Amino acid sequence: MTDLGSINDIVISKASKEGVSDVECFSLRWRSRSAYIEDSRPSIALHDEESGIGVNVAIGKKVGFASATIEREEDALSALESAIRIAKLSPDDPNFVSFPSVKKVTRTVEGVYDRAILDAASEELMDRAMIVVDSAMESDGMEVPKGHIRAQEYEFRISNSTGLENGHKGTLLFAFFSSKLTDGGKSGEGIEKVYSTKITGIDFEEIGKKISTRAVNTLNATPFKGKLEAPTIIANVELGQMLLSSLASALSGENVNKKRSPWADKMGTKMFSEELSVLDRPLLPNAMQSAPVDDEGTQTEDRALIEKGVLKRFINDHYNAGISGQEAGNGYRRGVGTIEKSYLGPARCSVSSLTIPPGNKSLEDMISEMDKGIYVEKFAAPEVNPFMGAFGLEVRNASIIEKGELKEYVKFALLSGNLYESLGKIISIGNDLEFGGPYMISDPGDTYCPSIAFDGFKLIGQD
Repeated sequence: MTDLGSINDIVISKASKEGVSDVECFSLRWRSRSAYIEDSRPSIALHDEESGIGVNVAIGKKVGFASATIEREEDALSALESAIRIAKLSPDDPNFVSFPSVKKVTRTVEGVYDRAILDAASEELMDRAMIVVDSAMESDGMEVPKGHIRAQEYEFRISNSTGLENGHKGTLLFAFFSSKLTDGGKSGEGIEKVYSTKITGIDFEEIGKKISTRAVNTLNATPFKGKLEAPTIIANVELGQMLLSSLASALSGENVNKKRSPWADKMGTKMFSEELSVLDRPLLPNAMQSAPVDDEGTQTEDRALIEKGVLKRFINDHYNAGISGQEAGNGYRRGVGTIEKSYLGPARCSVSSLTIPPGNKSLEDMISEMDKGIYVEKFAAPEVNPFMGAFGLEVRNASIIEKGELKEYVKFALLSGNLYESLGKIISIGNDLEFGGPYMISDPGDTYCPSIAFDGFKLIGQD
């Protein structure tokens, strides 16, 4: 197939002959190898690859988008024709001005392209998956019902009629494993997800040990009774997921422009603890969303969104930046857990790597300083209401802290509270930075944050 840049050029050239005033092409090529485990045994190994294009056109103020899988030049031109038909039927968009203007970007980001992923065959991934299984099953009676490792390489090119032409290539690794331990009428489970730009350095044996330990702890956990309002430490990865499901929405320039953000009129306001800063870091080394350009071809920059508790700025793609007058650079369509199908929609406002700088305390120190508290390692689904900040989350793995030690392992409980309010009641911030991955596997946006201890949460158990 013709290279991605040439495909974009062909579409842009054709668009100019069709009376289109502006056109943007996002073309993507990816290759994927996967290995699946079922019931502790190898199931299937897959190799897949695809190329696709998303075409955005404007005829005056009328805008239309269409996409297509591309195997031949004609497929890309078919997407253009569909986009033109949609634009002609669309109402005027008074806020549309143009697609991003020309700015050639030549810098690179470290740690986002791993040769070892390129060379990893599906059979090699299966071998690594079985390392996880064998490690987990060192515990008597342990099973690994599901396991999956996927390694991807990708390249995208973004071109438009202003003359802009930029792009990026990278690699992604996603792994998911679950464990199960049954004893009599009781059972326990453990789950671990891994997101990375590299396969090098991932300890698959440690993944097996981790899901095994979680299954044992869950099996032996006691149902929590009553209610406990106490300082609460939320583990780094789970906290990152909570932030993505809430802060990423509240900080979206699109939501601000549409008055759907609770912070739309809070710019410059001190809203949170002075210890809290939140950055978006698209240039963060080794991060899944990192790239010198976003998915509209706009140069990316690391930005402080919240600084010492003060709301400093929102995140914007090119379209919403034009409405608000703020800088662009957060127009994304690429998923973090998987790149495939990213060309099916236009770019939208999204964080890249939502980052909280680390504190100076280890997790062990944070626990040791609590006379009575709660430590949550894993939720069933760490989702927070993006407008209110409220949540009531089922706890999968949690412990009660007594006199600085993890004592009682509990289950059948909910942790409730308001994340936005508790960001103003931070007790301490850990130094255990960890990539958290996306909230949904195909969504843009990642987190890189430490564990944090909060006031204001309540653990609710059975009566």
